[in-house]
Amino acid sequence: MLAVIARGLGCQACATEIEEAVQREGLGEPALGQVLTHLDAPELDDTERVLVRFARETIWYEPAALQRRTRALRDRLSEPQLIESIGVASLANGLCRMGATVMDHS
Repeated sequence: MLAVIARGLGCQACATEIEEAVQREGLGEPALGQVLTHLDAPELDDTERVLVRFARETIWYEPAALQRRTRALRDRLSEPQLIESIGVASLANGLCRMGATVMDHS
């Protein structure tokens, strides 16, 4: 989720850190590239597929679309998983938006 949001917001500082962490966890560069490009990869399970698509939706912050997507997510996840997913998306959006403001754009 973090990598999808970092890529979508163009925050290279966050993207680099997150991509390295994801690779340390075992998702190789080709699979990560596929996830970031297509929001899908054979290595993802069904829940992960839903979560990366949810993450992408949060980038544009359209309340009605987010509410629909969150309700759909609620039907697939446990309550703790849903709360964590919303928190991760929120944190990622905040970090990546702040990261974009501190990058040297010269």
